Amino acid sequence: MKEHPKKKVAHQAWLDGVSQRQISSRFGMSRSTLQDWIKNDWQDMTPAMGKALAAKIIESAADIDSNEILDNALRSLSEDMKAAPVRSREGAATAIARLIELQRKFHPLTMDELADVAVNTPGFSVEGFVLALRARLDRA
Repeated sequence: MKEHPKKKVAHQAWLDGVSQRQISSRFGMSRSTLQDWIKNDWQDMTPAMGKALAAKIIESAADIDSNEILDNALRSLSEDMKAAPVRSREGAATAIARLIELQRKFHPLTMDELADVAVNTPGFSVEGFVLALRARLDRA
């Protein structure tokens, strides 16, 4: 039997402490359906438990070092590319590019790092950089 399309969002709302009346109104379902789900399907998790679990997840996420995770993923993909067939290498290269983008999103370069990139770029000149920077600021 197919699960009701709004069951998961209704469950999350219930765990978040939204009242049965508000859930049934918000998601366009009868309160009797909602009460049936609570009684038969959601007994093992109460709203208070859901809030406590969410708090624990948020707290533990603060300890995650996204830089380390991304570095490990990049290293693993790079090692896999050496032995992979060509088509797999293309997929791995795409994954590496996406991981690098994600890493830069989470940890943007500092001004010093940006300056290093600029100075080490072939054909770099201070005048050219200043002109490009002014043009970029004018567009913003």
